[in-house]
Amino acid sequence: RFRARTRMFTHLATITAYLVFPSWSALMRTLITGVPPPQPP
Repeated sequence: RFRARTRMFTHLATITAYLVFPSWSALMRTLITGVPPPQPP
């Protein structure tokens, strides 16, 4: 259980280093589905 939590925070740190999320909902949607949010023009 502890490793799963650590892995989740590692993924969170990695994904937020490369993508900008307009909201927490968009971030959670990306983590669940694997589809990144649309990028602004």
